[in-house]
Parts: sequence; structure tokens; C-alpha cells
Amino acid sequence: MAKEEGVYVTYKAFDKDLKCNGFQYEIGKSYHTEEDIHLIHHGFHGCITPLGLLSYYCKHRENYRRFAIVEQYGKVSSVFYDGDTISSSDIKIVKEISLKELLDMSVKLLLENETIKKVNRDFCKIDVAPYPNNSVISNGEDCQIYATSSVNSKICSSGKNTNLTSDEDFNQMIVNGADNSIAINNTIFNKLLVFGINANVACNGKNHYIHTFDSANISGNMEYSNINCDGNFAKIAIGGSYNEINVEKKFPIIASCGRCNTINNKGEKARIVSCGSSDIINSKGKESVVVNVSYDGCASAKVGSWITLAEYDRSNHFAPKCVKTEYVDGKRIKGNTLYTLVNGEFVEKK
Repeated sequence: MAKEEGVYVTYKAFDKDLKCNGFQYEIGKSYHTEEDIHLIHHGFHGCITPLGLLSYYCKHRENYRRFAIVEQYGKVSSVFYDGDTISSSDIKIVKEISLKELLDMSVKLLLENETIKKVNRDFCKIDVAPYPNNSVISNGEDCQIYATSSVNSKICSSGKNTNLTSDEDFNQMIVNGADNSIAINNTIFNKLLVFGINANVACNGKNHYIHTFDSANISGNMEYSNINCDGNFAKIAIGGSYNEINVEKKFPIIASCGRCNTINNKGEKARIVSCGSSDIINSKGKESVVVNVSYDGCASAKVGSWITLAEYDRSNHFAPKCVKTEYVDGKRIKGNTLYTLVNGEFVEKK
């Protein structure tokens, strides 16, 4: 049930034309709707925290790349899931911000929370449950941090060689430093930002948002999750269904085994393998090798790369029918064009 509230300062994402769900917005303008307000179906939506925005909107990262600070007021719905999303009858688009500004705000808001306990010791073990709001900031090295009995924890770690474990839902974690390890175990809606080289992330569960900014190893069995790697030499091995993997930098190695996963790569000299069902690989990095042998899979690659696809016989218990490799020369096999294998031939995916 929507009710009259004050003004909420929230965050919103848009496509390249400043549209969201087909509605056109402009910076500095206000909008009103008379429709009934509902968190999923009706009204103007926004996220209370920057990490919430990244989690909810950037599962479709290729479409939503512009961000803004907004004000929401009028009739406002109750919060959704972990308290990050609201819907309102009125909205004002206050100021456009960059992805970097959004990330900086995520860190700043956590660090400025005066109720968060700060721990400045090395070689310590920290259970966040006893602290106010289940939250802690750790500046020590070689620490072990546990969020094993506390929902909606907020954790910021800035030391190297730290081990962080999350066994509960709706946790927000920011990790900065080299050689850190993070384990997210069979939970939902965890949000993780990792700054620093040689991070190891093991994640299981649903609806997670993971973003690494340096070299990282990411593995796990997930569903409906979003994995983003902005560092060189990323290594990713993911099982599960309906995940999206986005890689920006050089020399990634990516393996996916599941159903309906999407891999978007911009790193050059990538090696990408997918096996499962209905996976999609979009590779825009030069000199890459793309192998999609999933059933009903498709793939695209930049000119100068190679693509391998497989075809299966449904009438014979999905026995392999054909496996074929083609060089993307830009003529016979076009660059940045999705192909599938039909009767042993590369065919553009419709």
C-alpha cells in the first residue's frame, strides 16, 4: 500500500538515451503519475543505496549505463527485499553521475556511517553479529571476518590477506587490498565490491552482484547473478543459470556451465568456453578464442578471432551432430554477429 511520505534521495539507472523501461527522462525535470504505486509494476522506481542500484539495474549492464541522483516523493511504496528499492508517484532527476562516482559513493556512505564499529588490528577474528547494525570496518591485515549469523550486514575491509565469509542474505561488502579471499555461501542478494590484486571469490546462491577492479579469480554456482570484472587476467568459472558475466580488460579466461547464461567480453586475447544449454557469448575483444558447445548456444566475436559451435540431435538423446570452428574474417563470417550452428553451417542468429 502506497502512502504519503517525505522526500527520498535515491539513485536511478537509464539507457544511453536517458530512458528507463521505455519512459523518457531529462536531467533537472520532474515527473508525476496518477497510477497506483506498486514496487514491481507501477510508479517511478529508485534505489536507496548506490550498491542497491548496481545490483538491481546492472544485471542488464549493456542497456543501463547512465546514472543519476534523484528525489522521490508524493505517494511512496514500502521498501522491497532488503530495503533498497522504492516506488513513488513523483520523481525529480537531480544530477547525472558517472559509474566511478557511483562506486565512490558506495564506499563513502559505508565509511561515514558513525554506528559502524572500526577494528584496526592485524591477525584478528571478527564476527560482525555483536556490532551495531551487524556492521564493521576492518583496517587490519591477515584478518578473518565472519557474517555467519547476521542478515543485512555492512562490511568494509582494507587490509591484505583477509578472509571474509558471508553465510547470510542481503549483505554489502567492500574489500580493498591484495590477496584477499571472499566466500559467499548459499545466500541471496549479497553485494560485493573488490579492489586489489589477486582476489579470490567463491560464491554460491542467487541474485548476487559482484564487481572486481583488478586481477581476480571468481568461481561458484549461482543463479540470476551479475559478475563484473574490470581488471586484467580475470579468471571466471561459473555454474548455474541465468547469470550475466561482463569482462572489460585483457587476457580473461572464462568458463560457464549451466543454462541461459550470458557472457559479454571486451578484453583482448580472451579464452571463453561455455557448455550447457542456451548460453550466449558476445566477445568484442580482439584475437580471442570463443567456444560455445552448449545446446542451442550462440556466439559472436571480433574480426581476427575464432568461434567454435556445436550442434546436437534432439531425436537421438541430444547426441553430438556436428562441431565446427570458423575464423572471423569479416566477410564470410562477420564480426560482432551472433551465430548458431544449423546443419553443420554457421547461421546468423535471428
